[in-house]
Amino acid sequence: MPGKNRQHALGKRLRIISTMHHLPYKSPHQYRHGYAIYGLERCQTMEQYHALSRNMMHNNISITDQVYVHLEVQERGRILSEIYENPVLKPDGELASFILKLGKEDIQDALRLIANRLVSL
Repeated sequence: MPGKNRQHALGKRLRIISTMHHLPYKSPHQYRHGYAIYGLERCQTMEQYHALSRNMMHNNISITDQVYVHLEVQERGRILSEIYENPVLKPDGELASFILKLGKEDIQDALRLIANRLVSL
């Protein structure tokens, strides 16, 4: 059975740590909010977004959207302009014919290499 002061224990410990290191105090809620914003700014796929949402113990991503996603009009415009500026990539004939000649294992290896390359961009 949790103690009666359990809800205040983390806050007390954070105060001690911030005092020891001469940092401004941040509540547990502020750390949670910071974690959410930091993660949301870096999510590049819906899978990542979903994983972050679940890690925050939200039942679905709409809760994450309602609580944490507050894009300013200017920021929203910037993001949308990036979407429309990205050209649709179409492989040239040489690349397409090369890919079509690959076997199943080679395709899996190629996808891993491409995924790793995309992560490093």
